[in-house]
Formats: sequence, C-alpha cells, structure tokens
Amino acid sequence: MAFAKTKNKKNITGPGMKSKLVLGFCSVIALLIISCLISVLEYRKMDSYVSDLIAKDIDCINELMNIGDATHRYNQEILMVIGIEELDQQPDFDADAFLATCDSLRSSINSGEFLAMTESIRNSFEEFFEVSLELPEVIKSPFIDSRAWFFERLEPYYFDLRTDISELEQAVHEDLTRNSVEFDSGFYRSIIPGIVAIGMSIVLAILLLFFIVSDYVRPVYSMQKSLEGYSTFGRQYSCKFDGEDQMSALNDGIAAVVDENMQLKRRIIQLKHDNERKDNQ
Repeated sequence: MAFAKTKNKKNITGPGMKSKLVLGFCSVIALLIISCLISVLEYRKMDSYVSDLIAKDIDCINELMNIGDATHRYNQEILMVIGIEELDQQPDFDADAFLATCDSLRSSINSGEFLAMTESIRNSFEEFFEVSLELPEVIKSPFIDSRAWFFERLEPYYFDLRTDISELEQAVHEDLTRNSVEFDSGFYRSIIPGIVAIGMSIVLAILLLFFIVSDYVRPVYSMQKSLEGYSTFGRQYSCKFDGEDQMSALNDGIAAVVDENMQLKRRIIQLKHDNERKDNQ
C-alpha cells in the first residue's frame, strides 16, 4: 500500500470545530449576562432615586396631616371656650413645633412651587395664631361679642390656613402619583435592555443553529450516505464540501481510506486472476 504514503495530510488553517462552537455559545451566554447586569444596574439606580422621592412625598403628606389635625383641634378648643364664655387657661398649641414642621417641609421639598406653598402655610399660621392669642381679652371684654370675633375674625384666618395646607397636600399627592407612574415606567425601561438582549440572543442562537446544521450536521449525513453507498453497493466515495476545519479533514481522510480500500480490493482481484491464469497454464 505504498500509494497511501502519497496522500498528503490536509492542513487545518481555519478555526476548529471546538473553537467555533465554544465561541458561538460563549457569545450567547455573554450577551445574556451583560443584559442581566444592565437591567439590574438600571433598575437599582431607578429604584433608589424614585423610592427616595416617594418616601419624601409620603413624609410630607404625613406631616401636613399632623399639622392640619393640630390646628383643627386648637380651633375647636377655642370654639368650646367661646361656647361656655369662660377661660380657665389659654388653649395650648405648640407653635414652635408647627414652625419646625414647616422648616422640615421646606428642607425636604425641592420644587419652587412647593416651597412657595410652604411659605404661604407659615404666613397663614402666624396670622391665625396671632389672632387666636386675642382670646383672653375677648373673653374678658364686655364690649366684644366673642362669637362674632370667632366667626368673623378668627375663622377666616383658620380657613386660609386650612386651604393652604390642603393645596400643598393635594400638590404632594399629585407629585406622589407622578413618581409612582415614573417608578412603573422606570421598571419597564430597566427591563428593555434585557428584552433586547434576549431577542438578540435568540437571533444569535438561530444563526448558530443554522451554522451547526449547515457546517456539521449536513456534512455528517452526507458522509454517512456516501459510506453506505460504498459499503452496500461498492460505489465511489463522493462526498465533497468546502472548508478547512476538522470536518473537512475528516472527510478527506475517509475519502482517502475508502480509495485505498477500493484499490486494495482491485489488487486482490487482479492477483486472483493472475494466479488462475498460471494454474490454467
């Protein structure tokens, strides 16, 4: 079988099968990992920012409700004193705590419109509280109608204060609603990179599947069919395809082995014929 030595081993110059498959699947995995990281980072960034805004809005609403309830109780206590027309002591109200709450609202609110509303609440409260301090003189004075003083002088300031508190509370509620909507939309924005990456990964996986089928599965089937033709019917091995990887080298090796086997069979048959002629002579 000296002819077998004349066969040159095919050099594999391109990337091998293992490299191609590893590169393809690693690309899909890397794309999915990157998309997950982007989604997580985007969501955490959005969640931290919007959560702080929502927490501030909720705190503002609670503080507004507290000062609203406090002023309502104070106003009711003054009304009770007017009803009995006796004053054992001035109804108690912590004006310093109210003003401290206003300062707290100002420090936690960034909007210029909200700051103006907070300042309006502070001014309305100062006017209301200053008029309420007239209560001892009103009760003691025989010339002042205490009921008229309450409903005509004090109540308008109280209503202005309540209106200012309600307007700011409504504005903060609207801001809370906007932040909640932004939180929802931000969540969907954060998953968009993941959706896009998953879509790209699916496309890449389809391309990789097509590559595997066209470069490996079909050649294997073609080589199997040619081998069956040779082993069953003695046909020439005729599988050929382009490429410079292991599949192409394997195909060339199979073709060389089959060709050598066929030549060997022909030589054996020829030797038998030569021996039969010698025996007949």
